Amino acid sequence: MTSFDALRREPRVAKLLAELEVHAAVEVDDPSARRAAVAILIRLVESSEPEIFFIQRAIYEGDPWSGQIAFPGGREEDDDSSLADTAIRETFEETAIDLRECAELVG
Repeated sequence: MTSFDALRREPRVAKLLAELEVHAAVEVDDPSARRAAVAILIRLVESSEPEIFFIQRAIYEGDPWSGQIAFPGGREEDDDSSLADTAIRETFEETAIDLRECAELVG
């Protein structure tokens, strides 16, 4: 059994995955709006409890999100081929975690 299999069987994670399967992305009908994506990183620790990874945003005066806790992610760039690529790129830029090497995309 892989660690991904164990994670998928954890009841709270299984419930989240089921919700993601039926969730439709929210699209805004505003040509000036920029698309964005985040990554929700979950792992099982030795106690078989799921952990969720957060970042703390940088602190900048005048920034309304300054210092807040968040999922890694950000705005789509022209070179991103999908929102999944946006989340992967942004996660690497913010944390040096390469999701292509150590993660499984689930939604």
